[in-house]
Amino acid sequence: MGRFEGNLIVGDFSAYTGGTVPLRRVSLPDVFPGLTTRQREVLEMLSTGLTDKQIAYELGISTATVKCHSRAAVQRMEAKNRIHAVALYVRGKVEREQGR
Repeated sequence: MGRFEGNLIVGDFSAYTGGTVPLRRVSLPDVFPGLTTRQREVLEMLSTGLTDKQIAYELGISTATVKCHSRAAVQRMEAKNRIHAVALYVRGKVEREQGR
């Protein structure tokens, strides 16, 4: 499982990538206020390129639950699909960090 180091979640994905991958901890609750914390975590991990199986392992949930969280996020964000939801999420984070 992943562990927190300051403001990062560090996961051991050596089985998938040959090393560890740092994941940013979700800290922007007002980018999409309708999303739950878990939906934000799933979107954040999807934005780093992790698969549903990898996300499920890191969060200690099933792949079906990961899919449910991503599907709910797509609906709440009124996105076309998962990829669109991740793109909207990342764009919202970037605009927030740049102060737009």
